[in-house]
Amino acid sequence: MDNSGLLYNKEFFNHLIINLQGRDTRNEKVKNEHFYFPEKKEERRNGNRRYTEITQFGKFLTKFTTNSKLRDGNKFVPNLDKTERFTLKTLYPGLLFGSGYSHEIGKNPDEFQLGFYFDHTTGLPVINGSSIKGVLRYACEMRNGEYLKDIIERLEDIKVPNFNAEKFVETVFEGKGLSIYERDIFHDAFPINSNGSLFGSDYITHHENPLKNPNPVQFLRVQPEVTYQFQFDLKDSNGLTAEQKMEIFKQIILDLGLGAKTNVGYGQFDTI
Repeated sequence: MDNSGLLYNKEFFNHLIINLQGRDTRNEKVKNEHFYFPEKKEERRNGNRRYTEITQFGKFLTKFTTNSKLRDGNKFVPNLDKTERFTLKTLYPGLLFGSGYSHEIGKNPDEFQLGFYFDHTTGLPVINGSSIKGVLRYACEMRNGEYLKDIIERLEDIKVPNFNAEKFVETVFEGKGLSIYERDIFHDAFPINSNGSLFGSDYITHHENPLKNPNPVQFLRVQPEVTYQFQFDLKDSNGLTAEQKMEIFKQIILDLGLGAKTNVGYGQFDTI
């Protein structure tokens, strides 16, 4: 199966069987639950209890670490006409998106307990355009627009005297005074190439009590060295051409990153 999102969010749970032999009937509290993944679908129908323990979920993960859409060079990216685009690659430790979605069942230390965001149609780990737009707007408003002015000064090819950062935000991100045909559009960013595995895993370790063992939480991530293509439909405005605006956005992403846990290194990109 090529759709990673379907595997992660549905197919896995379709075959998940909960052994409730440890149920405490006095207070309905489940004790010593074990989760199993059947070796074959027929085994479940025939009542055969020979199951492979789900603690080996890492093997299940390998089913979609080399997604054929990338492995076969099929660039599943909508190459839209008249768009500005650039490519960046993820850096160690990788990229995390959609961690707020629920994925945990509980009682198994090796399950993936955080959600992940996938494109519904392709199953690829896309970065949705609204998230990209939100990060870019946040950056353009940092320090009352001084950060944006600093970027323009750093980019040698851009010279805009008396640049107004507040007006830039209103035009680009709010479309103030513009028709829908004149506004800038922020498309989803798609992965188009990977030097190895597309997905990997990592842990967050909670230390709720210094006198008790920590609670490791496993989660899915996009591996380093995965190339993403970013696409925008930009218009000339505020003394800047569409190409110049694209260079500003590229620099912001290189500076700040995207996604969750950027404060500990996730979501960082580099040029190719």
